[in-house]
Amino acid sequence: MQGEDNGGSMTYEEFKKELRWNVQNMETARGKTIRLLERHMVCGDPMAVHIMNIMNRCMYGREQIMIREDMLCALWMRGKREYIQHWLIRPLYERYGQEGWQSILPEISAGLTEDDEEEDIVLSGENLSYAVCRRHMIVRPVNYERCRQELGNAIYRKIGDVALVLHAEHGGGNNSTFTTHLVSSSGTDTYSAIAASLGSLKGPKHGGANIKVVKMFDDMKKQVKDWSNEDEIADYLTKLLHKEAFDRAGLIYGMGHAVYSLSDPRAVIFRSFVEKLSEEKGYEKEFNLYATVERLAPEIIAKERKIYKGVSPNVDFYSGFAYSMLGLPVELYTPIFAIARISGWSAHRLEEVAHSGKIMRPAYKNVGERKTYVPMEER
Repeated sequence: MQGEDNGGSMTYEEFKKELRWNVQNMETARGKTIRLLERHMVCGDPMAVHIMNIMNRCMYGREQIMIREDMLCALWMRGKREYIQHWLIRPLYERYGQEGWQSILPEISAGLTEDDEEEDIVLSGENLSYAVCRRHMIVRPVNYERCRQELGNAIYRKIGDVALVLHAEHGGGNNSTFTTHLVSSSGTDTYSAIAASLGSLKGPKHGGANIKVVKMFDDMKKQVKDWSNEDEIADYLTKLLHKEAFDRAGLIYGMGHAVYSLSDPRAVIFRSFVEKLSEEKGYEKEFNLYATVERLAPEIIAKERKIYKGVSPNVDFYSGFAYSMLGLPVELYTPIFAIARISGWSAHRLEEVAHSGKIMRPAYKNVGERKTYVPMEER
């Protein structure tokens, strides 16, 4: 029944179905296309694909036929102009649990009205640039004094700071920091030294690993049908090591570290924040999948690789997942690492410039068998 309040006792999935039914049967929804777009949904329906592309282009700056958040969308035409309205479902569900339907349905109905053309957000193709859309944006100031406690406890406010601190410095032996020392020893300028370090950090076995982890899990989600089936997950991880899955590199990205064997303390700290963020953002299933891989991977690696030292997740294992929950583009994952690590690089460069006057010249020694030279004409 439309608008019936059952005390906020619906599950999230039941709420989504009831919400769509209620909106589709509103008087103000007549003549409008109402679509429920679910997170990670990929659809071949042309209308759904069209709506997905519009929403992703406006919210994330690029077209994509996979949606990132559960949302209810309404699309309609007025003359030659196309209008769209959307509501994120997770916040609506939280409001429903606290206040019931009466706090939700009137607001949605009002959003579907066409009384004032100037208040509608026009999303036709020519109006998708920031310069054009910004006049439709609404800035709502937050009363800091009234919301001090809630703002202070917001996990997504803390997790960015935590990520920057955990990635800031990690000794002089890691690849990019050693690059800073090596290049600085030649007497070059700061810009050149940092540029060289960035080139090192970009590598998928170093700072670029967070992107590889996210892409590996995207592939895993397609191949593993039941995310709670440990046998199916273990089979996929084994295929990774046998170079039969994902990029066929034989690696489980995000697992293992050259120094840490029992555990990476950075990953241990970051994991607790990521878990809280997944609960707030509704990504519990994805977090459980990460946690299962974290538990199974060391056993499988030890079995397949005959490694006798411990293997544990490193800080890259969860960082990409955290950034994806915050809606950050994949292209920013490694630059965020660099923003943090540049403080460490700078400290190491100062140390190199102040205390070392010699250029580094690593020596290579041949350890192969000595062979007698054979002239070309005798080969």
